[in-house]
Parts: sequence; structure tokens; C-alpha cells
Amino acid sequence: MPPKPAQPAPKDRRSGLLCLSMLLLICCACRPDAAWRQEEARGRGQLNSSGPAAPALSGRQLEALAAELQPPAAPKGVDPALMKKLTAELARLLRERAAGRLPSAPPSQVTSPLSDLRMEDESGRSYLRWSYSNSGDYNQDGRVTVNDLAPIGIHYLKQDSSPDWASAASAADGDKSGRVDIFDLSVIGINYLAECAGYNIYSSSDLGVSWNFVAGLPLESASQGFPRRFQYDITGLSFDTLTVAAYDFAGLDQRGENHAGSVGDPGPGSGEPAPAASVQPGSSSSDTSSSIPPSGGSLSGSAGGALEGVSVSFPPGALSGSATISLGTNSGVVEPRLGQWGGTLIELSTDGEDQFLEPVTITAPYPGGDVLPIPYYIDEGGALQLCDLTALDPAAGTFSFSTWHASLYTWILENLSEQDASGIADANFRPSRDGFKHVNNGSDYFAEGECLGFTAFAQWYRRQITGAGPFLYPTFNLTIGSRTSGQIITTRAYAALTNVWARNSGSFAGSFTLGDYQQYALIRNAIANTGSSVVLYIYSNFTSSDTDPPVHSISAYKVQNGVVWVYDPNYPGDNTRGFLLAGEPGDYDFALYDDVYEEIRYQGDGSLYTREPFGAILQDAEADFGGSNNAQISITSHSSGAQISERNPTISGTVSSGDVLIERVKVLVNEIPIVVTPDLLGNFSFKAPLYGGPNYLEFVPYWRKPDKGFVVAWYEDPGKFELQTDVSGAALLVTLTWDTANTDLDLYVKDPSGWWTWHSDKLNDVSGMELDLDDTDGYGPEHVTLEYTDQVDYGEPYEVWLHYYDGSFPLKYTATVQLMEGTATRRVQTFEGFISESNPGNDSPGEGGPDWAMIGAFTPLQ
Repeated sequence: MPPKPAQPAPKDRRSGLLCLSMLLLICCACRPDAAWRQEEARGRGQLNSSGPAAPALSGRQLEALAAELQPPAAPKGVDPALMKKLTAELARLLRERAAGRLPSAPPSQVTSPLSDLRMEDESGRSYLRWSYSNSGDYNQDGRVTVNDLAPIGIHYLKQDSSPDWASAASAADGDKSGRVDIFDLSVIGINYLAECAGYNIYSSSDLGVSWNFVAGLPLESASQGFPRRFQYDITGLSFDTLTVAAYDFAGLDQRGENHAGSVGDPGPGSGEPAPAASVQPGSSSSDTSSSIPPSGGSLSGSAGGALEGVSVSFPPGALSGSATISLGTNSGVVEPRLGQWGGTLIELSTDGEDQFLEPVTITAPYPGGDVLPIPYYIDEGGALQLCDLTALDPAAGTFSFSTWHASLYTWILENLSEQDASGIADANFRPSRDGFKHVNNGSDYFAEGECLGFTAFAQWYRRQITGAGPFLYPTFNLTIGSRTSGQIITTRAYAALTNVWARNSGSFAGSFTLGDYQQYALIRNAIANTGSSVVLYIYSNFTSSDTDPPVHSISAYKVQNGVVWVYDPNYPGDNTRGFLLAGEPGDYDFALYDDVYEEIRYQGDGSLYTREPFGAILQDAEADFGGSNNAQISITSHSSGAQISERNPTISGTVSSGDVLIERVKVLVNEIPIVVTPDLLGNFSFKAPLYGGPNYLEFVPYWRKPDKGFVVAWYEDPGKFELQTDVSGAALLVTLTWDTANTDLDLYVKDPSGWWTWHSDKLNDVSGMELDLDDTDGYGPEHVTLEYTDQVDYGEPYEVWLHYYDGSFPLKYTATVQLMEGTATRRVQTFEGFISESNPGNDSPGEGGPDWAMIGAFTPLQ
């Protein structure tokens, strides 16, 4: 861990007062733009004071807080009915504030100034002294909550003439009227949830241009009784300016820092987006192109051209279908903030989808010498994003990196020959401002923790959102169901990432190992050129026969003089965590992190594919996840109990994701399973195979668990959904569904005369038997219906067949056959099986082979 900055050389405090007319600056706990109130005190200069303010709460949040209020336990001698009355009035005030009818100070306005901050000399020593101030915190526990009603209840209707007014009762006189009454609740309502867990003291020797952390005084260190008082010995302290800043229970003070108990400090950071490398795109020039099939392939730059020695390798499954891939150059220019541009802009493009399903490897010539090439992808906004360096082979003269989509690519060179660790790079990220407020405790879905969701989402949010929106730390702390919105975000982000990262862990920091100084130089270069933090993968080489080595995700946001400061999700709001680059030039090594992790590697996530975009997660969070952390399903096309005249209606609905992205919904229609794929907004629709009379539909959501496939998510069961139909009955009704997307399975029925009903002849002109649709991209359902009003050959067999027309994966099918609907001889049979091979050229009725399956022969009986 980095040491606390050294204290400046001592100087005479009194001479500083005489020369600079010593100024004490007192800062509040919330925002850097807080107003200051000034007053004269003891002839020693001006005292500027401010204090905590209520957090910014939306109307919806205030309404939720009002609804959850419960009367606190009535103190001894206080009528419980009075506590109930006070609670009801506080709830009313919160609702008034939600509606904008209650005067409310914004977070930047001072509401609790320190009115008695002073310096006092005593017995040859000097002390800084002040009284605790947090308007509305009548019980002085650090938080303005419903529990502050108790002091009002105890001292209700007491006035300033009461014997205990100065020592106790006046603590509940929030409006300073000289009387404790119901009007004092307004102060609680305006400042609800304001926190003051203690105060940080800072000193400056240049009139506030830069600050040094002096000490943190928690609330527990204050005296008891009313008012609670703080004292700090400043004898011998060198300064010309002092600042006192209240901090909340996460350690966040007005300066955006968490200094209480710190041992090292990266500085406050500006809070503004960090500068980054600039890219000036130019014109494109194609070098070579080729059609790449789903089975994989490669491209190589032309000999003698700008891309000689450059190749692109596509593994099997990277493309869902054949695509023409073009490899070329771009005449643009990159101006790095740190390092030297490699001089080449590679342009990779396709004639179809730009997103790859598996990581594609780009290999380029190694520049030689003691140089580290650091690869980047250039996003749509012209900014650099860090890619994963997967191989460095000086002997072969090549290096390689991975990508998940087609774009512009380049690299920046770090010259390591001087082994200089003194360069600085700062992403202006600080955990107490830009990290999550909750700790990485895991969830019902990932009990071991969700650290990667924390670091990756916080990195994305800081880069994409913070410039135009609120900081992450004080945001998304609303309780939703059994969790907070921030906890739901990190679970969703972790699931979105690990489904990809777990499957391709060999491409991320595991298959290629840089030396510690190379890692340090790469992290520094990436922070400087992207203006963003860098996600790190830390682990231990400890081995055990019965336990897995510990692994963890943190992110680096500032490096300087061999110190790397990191955001660690296990320590929310802690700006003091980091590690050191120790040793001699040529033999650098990272100091052990947290006494557990001994290896630190970067993860190049700039071109990473996620199953769910972080923007979609943020959109759900801003809508409070529909009020629940569990999945919720609703049907929008029909009302339960409705009567319809369609046998196979289209049912539409929505599913809200909650803790995890819902990628499938299994619908049981009269026990017939149908698999539905919602879009990223949760919308879905399907054809429902209904019977005549009452029909019952059940819905079960599924999420994709890493290495486990689809499993049932926690959800709010909507119960059975009922639809009544008045359709004609069917002598034969066949329903086909299957479990694999992007596949085409076909239903065939042969009648006793030898006539086939199939996708090329859906309607039997003689009998009236009909196939309703041909689903060509997966799941079904497909239906063949022979109604009583059609020509039915009773006592004769009807054959049911399946053919796997197109697809590259084995699939499981479910075929349900119903005979004599609505009669005493009604019979329903369900058949399940697998087909592994497809053959689009073998689909004529009556063909056979491994791409065909016969379900059986079924005879309707009159």
C-alpha cells in the first residue's frame, strides 16, 4: 500500500497567521459546490462553515420511503399513540416533498453549518474544536431517520423555559422556535437520510490550492450528551489553511474522498472525464477479402503491402453464417498521450453482422527491441479501447490480440529499455465517487461474489455516463424487493460478462503472461490513452488438493512512481487501496496484494462481447427494475379468462429481468412446452396451440448460467393464465416444438390416402387438413389440424413424421398428438426425442435417413 504523503516541514503557526491572515475553511459532507457561511470568531480570521445535506431522492424513492415508515418503539413514558401520530405526519411530509410541495434543500445547499468552529489554546497546546451538526438528527446517531421522532416524543411541547432545555430538550427544536412540537418534523422531512459519520481534517500550505489529509474523527470520538463536541490537537501542525469536511457512513466527504483511517491517497481527482489519445480517421483502402464460413478460416495481408505479415484468424463458431470479411487499412492518424503510435490502422469489415460470437485473433509483426506493443480498438466515437494481448513472440517476430467484432485496430508502443516507472496516468476515477456503494457479497445467483460485474460496469459508467449524468457511488441505492438497485446491476453485469469470459478464459490474461513491469507499463499506457480505468485479474499461485486458488477482479485507475491505485469491490468507497511495483530495474515485481493475491494481470475488455449491453441494464435500473429484483411476466395481448375464436392465436407479453437477463421463457400450453426468446427489451410473442374450451398457460423464465446452460430464474409466479375458445373440435391435432434457436424442424402428416401435409403443401384440398405455419428459425410451434368439419377417415391411421431441414446443432423435439378432442374417447400423447443431423436436400415426403424421425401412426375413432 502507498504510504501517507509526508508532512511538510514544520513552521511557526503564529507567523503563518500574521503573514497570511490565517483562513479556516469548513466544508460540508456532500458536494464540492456547497455554499459557505462566513462569520467572525475570536478575532482570528474568518470561519467558513457548512454541513451535511439530504441526498438527492426522486419522487418515487420518497414515496417508497413514506410507504415503508413504521412508528419507532415509544420511549419510556411516551404515549405510543403520539409516536404513531408523528410517524404519519412524517410520511405526509415525505409525500409532500415527493410532489414538490415541501421546501427542500438541494444536495449542494448547506443545511447544517458548523456554527462554533474555533481554535483554542489550553495548557500550552492548540486545539481545533466544534459541535456536531446535522439538521434533523435529533438523537445524534449520525443519520436523519424515523428514529429521530423519539426525542420529539420525549420532549413534546417543552419550551425554552423548561429546566432541561439547554442540556437535552432543545436538541429536538429543529426549527429553532423555542418549542418542541409537530412543526419540528419538517426539518426531518427536508433532511431525511442525511448522514454525518464524522469529520475529516485537511491542511494546506498554499491557501487551498492543494490539500493534505490530517485526520479523520468518527462520530464515536465525540463527547456524549447534547451537543456532542469534537476536539483535535493541532499543536505543531504546519498550515496556513485548514478545512474540516463531514463524511457519510461510506466515508465520502465533500471533496469526494474517503480519508478516514487512510494510509495513502491518490488525490481527489477532478471528477471530469480524463483526457485521452486522439484519433483522426482517414480514408479506407481494402487489401484483401474472403468468404469465411461458420467452420472458421483466416485472412492474410498482401505481400509487399502495408499489411504484410498481418493475419486474422476466425475460430469455428465465430460467425453464425458465411460472411465476406475484408481486411484493409485506414489513412487516419493516432496521437497518443503516452507511448509511440505504431503507425498502422487496420480496418476489419464484413458484409453482414459485425459482432463475432467467438474471439477472433489478429496477428501483426513485432516491432523488435525492448518494446511492448499495446493493442487498441477504435470505437464509434473515435476513442481507443483496450484489447487483450494474447501472444508476444519476439523470436517469431509477431504479437497477437483478440477482438469480438469488426472495427478499426491499432497499437501503441511502450519502450521498456529505460525501465522507468515514474510516469503518471490518472483516469479521474475514485472509488468513493465512481465505484458502487455496496460491498461484493454475492447473491442468490453467484454466492462466491460478482467482482467482475462491479469493476466492468463501473468502468463503463464512468466513461459513458458520468460526463452527462450523476456519479455512480451515490446513485442506485434504492431498495427494490430484497436488494438495492446497485446490487441488481452488478449481478446482471456479472452474468452478462461471465457467460462469455468463462467460456473463453484462455483468451483473457491466462494464455499469455507479461512480466510485472510490462503489466505496469501497459496499465499506465492504457489509462493515459483511453482516459479510463483498466480491469485487472488478480489471483494466487497457491495450490491445494481440495480448494481452488483465490481469484478476484479489481480495476486500476491511477499509476505514478510505481504505485497502482485500484478500485476493489470488496472495499466500497475506499480510495486508499493499491499495490507497489518493487525491486530494482530489470527485476521489478508487484508487492503482494491483500496478503493473498500474488499475481496481477490486465484484462483487455475493449472489444468484449456481452450477452446483454450495459446500456440495457442501466435503462432497467433507471426504471427501478419494475419494482422487483425477481423476474416478472405479464401478458399484453389478452386478458386471463378471455374467450376467443382462434385455435392458434398469437400471444404477446413482456418479461422484466430483475437480477439476471431472461433469455428464454418456457410456456406450457395445456402442458405442451413452447420455448420463447424475448428481445433485449423483454418483449416476446408466440403461437399458442389451443384446444376447444378452457386452456391453461403457465410461464417459467430462464437465464443462462455460465457453464450450466439455461436454468430457472427467481420469478414472481403470475399463476395460470386461462383462455376459452369456441373453435370447432379436432379429430387430429399435432403440435411440434423444439429447443434450439436458429434451426428449422418440419412437421409432416400423411393421411390414409397417402396425401402429405407439409411446408410445401400446407392445405390438403380434399380433406381440409392444414399446417398453420413453417417456423424456420427455431422453437416452433407448428400445428397440423384436422377438424371434425373436415373429411376425417375414422378407423384409418394418420402417420406423423419430422424432418430436420437446417441447423448445425443437435436438437430436442416435443411432439404432442391429440385425438378426438372434446369426446369421451379423447386421447393425448406426448413424444420427445433428439435429431442430430440436418439435410435441406432430403426434405421430400417419404424420404428417410438420420435427419428424419417417425413419431407414429394415429387412428381417430368415431
